Amino acid sequence: MTSILWEVHPKHFERHNLIPGDNETLLQRIVIVDDDPDFLEYTRIVLYSAGCQVDTAISAAEGLALIRSIHPDLAIIYDRLSGF
Repeated sequence: MTSILWEVHPKHFERHNLIPGDNETLLQRIVIVDDDPDFLEYTRIVLYSAGCQVDTAISAAEGLALIRSIHPDLAIIYDRLSGF
């Protein structure tokens, strides 16, 4: 398995209004599905600190159930996770 070290500054995730005067943002709710708990936690912290609501799942089954139940704006899914 290849490890990727990356750093994201919260300013890269600044909120942008869809319509002037509208309080909704482009990304409100994000689901992250990965079998690496450290990646899940780090990514959750970065996105949460940028103002996003983040839910995580450690398995494909858990991820699919979460995605179906909350209908997130964005899902980040590890592409080699079995079950997808």
